[in-house]
Amino acid sequence: MRYLITLLFILILNNSIQAQYFEGFIEYKIEYTPKSNSIVEKDLIESGGDSTKTYYKDGYFLDICDSQFMSYQLFQHDKNAIFHKKRIDSDTLVKVSTIAKKNEKFEYEIHKKADTILGYLCDKLIVNDANVKSTYYYSSKLSIDPKHYKNLTVMNKNKIVEIMKSCYLRFIHENEYFTADVIAVKVKRENLNDKIFEIPDYKYLKVE
Repeated sequence: MRYLITLLFILILNNSIQAQYFEGFIEYKIEYTPKSNSIVEKDLIESGGDSTKTYYKDGYFLDICDSQFMSYQLFQHDKNAIFHKKRIDSDTLVKVSTIAKKNEKFEYEIHKKADTILGYLCDKLIVNDANVKSTYYYSSKLSIDPKHYKNLTVMNKNKIVEIMKSCYLRFIHENEYFTADVIAVKVKRENLNDKIFEIPDYKYLKVE
């Protein structure tokens, strides 16, 4: 009987640990492959950056990227909005509604145990819509709660999170002009201060 109680305790403890959603950050490197002679890799790096760091907590996420296009991006699910700046020190904050668009049609396929990234065994999700092919590598050990993303219809993010239920460790974006490969180089679980996910200071607010 004592053995049975101990076994049940271990099973309950393991289930509790597995149910915990990921809190912490993931650092990524970004590599580009142009598909046209008119596109220069250097320009892609300047525009999109070659590294990014994403913080996750309770359905919020914050991207900090060395980009001239969007260096700061904050998602607040309770406000159904993404806030972003072109540069970290910009005095203009842009607010975009996450429910302004309907989901677009897309097709997808899943390949189980497709790769291992930073020690995490990953499934692969391939998503195809009218113009773009997106490939995600993700691990159930870095789970997130899909309910927080249910209204994030931009680029079908809500549907993709519903399928993966996890943060991605690699994301490959392919369009007719170039391929961008975003791959994790560091994962760290830690308790994050809620202030990280507060709306930053700004002088001008632009609503799109």
